[in-house]
Order: sequence, then C-alpha cells, then structure tokens
Amino acid sequence: IAVLASAIAILSKYLIRINGKHIFNPSALGIVLMVLFTNKAWINPGQWGSGFILLAGILTLGMIVVTRVQKLDVSLAFLLSFGGLLFIRQVVYLNWPADFFIQTISTGSVLVFSFFMISDPKTTPNHSLARIIWALLVGAGAFYIATFHFVNGAPVYVLVVAQLLVPAFDKIFKARLFEWKKPATLVNQPAYASA
Repeated sequence: IAVLASAIAILSKYLIRINGKHIFNPSALGIVLMVLFTNKAWINPGQWGSGFILLAGILTLGMIVVTRVQKLDVSLAFLLSFGGLLFIRQVVYLNWPADFFIQTISTGSVLVFSFFMISDPKTTPNHSLARIIWALLVGAGAFYIATFHFVNGAPVYVLVVAQLLVPAFDKIFKARLFEWKKPATLVNQPAYASA
C-alpha cells in the first residue's frame, strides 16, 4: 500500500498538470486514494502525538520551511480558519475547557498538515490573496467535515478536493508561477594553477 501510494504520488506530479503546475499535493493524493480504494490504509489524527515539545518543534521547523518558500500566508490562513472555528465551537459554544481545543489544534497531524502539506508551493494558488482565500476555504471545509461528519484526516480530504479550484484561482488572480531558486553556480571563476 505504501509503495502504491508513493507511485501514485510521484506519477501525479507528471501526469496531472495544468499550465505547468501539478494539480494535487502528491502526498495528499496518494493517501486519500489509498484510504478510499483499499481497506488497508487510514488517516490517524493522533499519529504524530501531541505535547509542548512536539508543538514547539513542528512550529519552529514549519515556520522555517514556509517562510523559505514564502507560503506563510497559506499556513496561517488555514490555522486561523480551522482553529478559529474549532475554538468558537468547542470553547465558546459548547463551553468545553480550553484544554480540549489545545489538544485538537496542537496534534502533530494538524501541524504537519498546516506547515508541510497545505503549503506546498507548487499546488497552491500563485497570488497571495488567492492563497489566503483558498486556505480559509480549506480550513472551513475541514472544520465542517471533521466536526459534523466525524471524518478523521478531514483536512487532507478537503485539500485534495480544494486543489481542483487552484487553476480557477490562478486564472482569476494573475501572478507569477512559483519557481524553485537555482543554486548559484561557479561561472567565470578564475582557474587556479597548481605548481
């Protein structure tokens, strides 16, 4: 199952493309297809655990990654919408202790999703405002499915469906396509003579 998920993920980058971009986050697509079409895969919301050390570690590494690829807006918009709606429901509406909310939002799976999956620069809208709107929609959809339909891994499912909207966002909000920076090369460097 893991090999098949990996093969689907890698192939999707090359086979499912629009305007020079692959549509689906490869990991998310592989996971979702394996869960939906086999009885051998599932999404475990507590797989990565929770706790302060995990929270601090993922937040630190996640912030480094998303600021490096200039996609902090996506991560923050998702966390604002998903976490904000969870807070309103759990703490404000249901009057649960804040510990429930903190446990829900600080699990490794939510944090890894927020900083390493939804922020994939090749599968998010090109324009910053489009990314923010799109991530808010993903967060709201994930909240709804997780809360009212009790779906484990709801953000991953919603991400795969929401990525079908990215070409439309790119068409409406014009911006430059993300490109990975190429490392500096040694061009025209003086040759050193050896004695």
